[in-house]
Amino acid sequence: MNKISAQLTVTPNHPDLHGEFLAIKKQQHETLQLLTTLQQTVTALQTQVKAVSVKTFILDSNERVRTNAIDVLYNKTFETEKVLTSLEVQTQQLKEQLELNRNETSAHEATLQEITRTGIVTHETQNKQIALSQERVAVTMCVAVDGDRHSRQIIKFDEIRFHIGIINFSAIRSSGVFTTEKPGLYHISAVINGRKANAQFSIHVNGNTLSTLRMSSDEFIATGTSVVVAELQIGDVITVTADSTFQVYTHWSCMTIVKID
Repeated sequence: MNKISAQLTVTPNHPDLHGEFLAIKKQQHETLQLLTTLQQTVTALQTQVKAVSVKTFILDSNERVRTNAIDVLYNKTFETEKVLTSLEVQTQQLKEQLELNRNETSAHEATLQEITRTGIVTHETQNKQIALSQERVAVTMCVAVDGDRHSRQIIKFDEIRFHIGIINFSAIRSSGVFTTEKPGLYHISAVINGRKANAQFSIHVNGNTLSTLRMSSDEFIATGTSVVVAELQIGDVITVTADSTFQVYTHWSCMTIVKID
């Protein structure tokens, strides 16, 4: 080597091979360093790529988890909406039932009030009826005008000779019949004085016959007396009718009604 160097040194006509060699060696060294640096860089990049891949995988996994979570939340939201819809329907039904119950309650309250009012009225009516039934009632009324009475004609007793406990005795004067003002058990007697063969009369309550009496079978004047007892209510009407045509005389033809209970 020294010989070559010496020869190279002493031979001015040859190129500077030693310098070129050194330059090449330096270049190789630099290239090696650069390659080493590149390898290190590649290794670092590979590490970074792996890290990025791991992060990407994690992010992708997280994204999938989030997607699944979103799907789950969506499903839960859908189910919740269904539950809410069902609850709204049930709430509406409960409101309607509540309104129905309120209406029924109002109707029941009205019915109870009506029952209470009716009960009070009934109680008051019963008290009045009891009070009325305990009052004394008596009346004697007679025929005021002589004359014939025809079959089925009402014999009017329009002359009041005595009365007690009678409120509307003017109605008796105008109609000649007795209308019950106070409920109770009544003793009713009718005395008819008249003349005609087979003369006959009857006592009625509201048109229903209580008794029938034939006075005589000849043309002589006769007196017939019919006595009955009847349970009367307010508004019941007592009448005496002729069952045949005969002459009725005043003063002796009378009807007496007495409340005995």
